[in-house]
Amino acid sequence: MGFDFLLIAIVVIGITFFFSKRYKKTEKVDKDFAVSYYKLSYRRKMIRTLTSIPFIIVACGVLYYLSDWPLPIYFGFVGLISVIFLVQCSSSL
Repeated sequence: MGFDFLLIAIVVIGITFFFSKRYKKTEKVDKDFAVSYYKLSYRRKMIRTLTSIPFIIVACGVLYYLSDWPLPIYFGFVGLISVIFLVQCSSSL
């Protein structure tokens, strides 16, 4: 089961790396809405990241109270979400 989380984390990090390299030299959006995180300017990436923190915390809390997962699986899932979020934050630096 731990291998599944590791495999998912590697795939997500690989996809993040791919899109960050693909959109590196494209025109960045600073004023309008962009669905793709990688098309945003550094300023807009920071704003999107900071506004998504409360939603992630609430989602993890709701998942904890509504799921019947054992604590190690829950912490593994929250850890995976945290790694994905940190990779996304680090790509905006």
